Amino acid sequence: MSSATREIGHLFPLAMKTEPSPTPSVPRRRVNLSRGFLEELSERVGLRFNADGASDRRSAFGPEDVFHYIYAVLSSPAYRSRYADFLKSDFPRVPLPGSRTLFERLTGLGRRLTELSLLETEVTDAVEWRSAPGVVLANHRVGRVRFSEIAGKGRVWLNEARYCEEVPPEVWKFSIGGYRPAEKWLKDRKGRTLTEEDLEHYRGIVAAIGEMIRRMAEVDEVIEAHGGWPGAFEPREGGAAAEEETPEPRLRLVEPEPGDRYRTCVPLVPLRAAAGAFSETQVEDESSDEWVAIETRHRLREGMFVAQVVGKSMEPRIPDGAFCLFRGPVAGTRQGMIVLAALRAAVDPETDERWTVKRYASRKRVEGDSWRHERITLSPLNPDFEPIEIDSGDDLRVVAEFLEALGDLE
Repeated sequence: MSSATREIGHLFPLAMKTEPSPTPSVPRRRVNLSRGFLEELSERVGLRFNADGASDRRSAFGPEDVFHYIYAVLSSPAYRSRYADFLKSDFPRVPLPGSRTLFERLTGLGRRLTELSLLETEVTDAVEWRSAPGVVLANHRVGRVRFSEIAGKGRVWLNEARYCEEVPPEVWKFSIGGYRPAEKWLKDRKGRTLTEEDLEHYRGIVAAIGEMIRRMAEVDEVIEAHGGWPGAFEPREGGAAAEEETPEPRLRLVEPEPGDRYRTCVPLVPLRAAAGAFSETQVEDESSDEWVAIETRHRLREGMFVAQVVGKSMEPRIPDGAFCLFRGPVAGTRQGMIVLAALRAAVDPETDERWTVKRYASRKRVEGDSWRHERITLSPLNPDFEPIEIDSGDDLRVVAEFLEALGDLE
């Protein structure tokens, strides 16, 4: 053994090798997963395991689904915190899902997290490369890399004159395997002059990390909605065939006294009316005939309203048909927010409506002392749906910010 070898590497492939198959075009794989684990997982979720990989998570699941489920669980901030002492001394233990729904939702999130980790999917963000004030010419040669915050905005300095603006501190501090990707990528290129392609790639890294942080938080939200730790991973009575528990309604129709409005209740508004009639500065809700009393951690104020969101593109965070709490108007940056947007030059392909609820991201182009939107992306949370791309900020209006899904009306 070479004396240069100082570490032991571990490799856990999903498939060890291919085996003879009756259909030559579809090779059979020898899956590197415990038979006992797969049998128990299959029993928990009520699906059969398909070693060849074909799955729809409705009748069967495959090796990649198992990988994505595990990746989501291990990405959970609550898991990492709760079991921190154990993770320091042993391989992580993966709990089995308590229901098929939990398995489906974590598998979808794990697939998205995997794509982000491998930069296999494009994510846009608002980060821009700029020169320090007073600098006439600044190249992109990597010098002393550092991070600073000015007026609440994070800056990653490439050298003494050139910086990348609007990088959130949590993105800069985000660690994978003991190092910070946003920092290490630049430091590994010290002394090199970055090309335009390099600069664009770094923007993609920053955007992907920001999206990963948001998706990891969603993993915790999904687990919490299914009973938290460890309840979400305890088998349901009756096995996989048992119905999912329906959460208690958290809102009900009321006829409030004037003094109760925005103290215990908010208006109930159809989304079409919300997107089409609300002004830029104020939600036109005083004429609403319907008000709902809600239980929420948010302090109620004018501009909040409840509307029903139909469609599966925002699952698991927003279930199809859920009544949700929104807050308008939206002040400041919308970057990374889930918003209600009114579309002027497009429709949501899922609903064929000119309003949509999606996660907002924008790419800006600086032109002198001003800027304009180069591209706005409205992204679904469900990876089975495609994002909506908007070329101009004039083609949509952000009406309100999504706060939380409340469930069904009582």
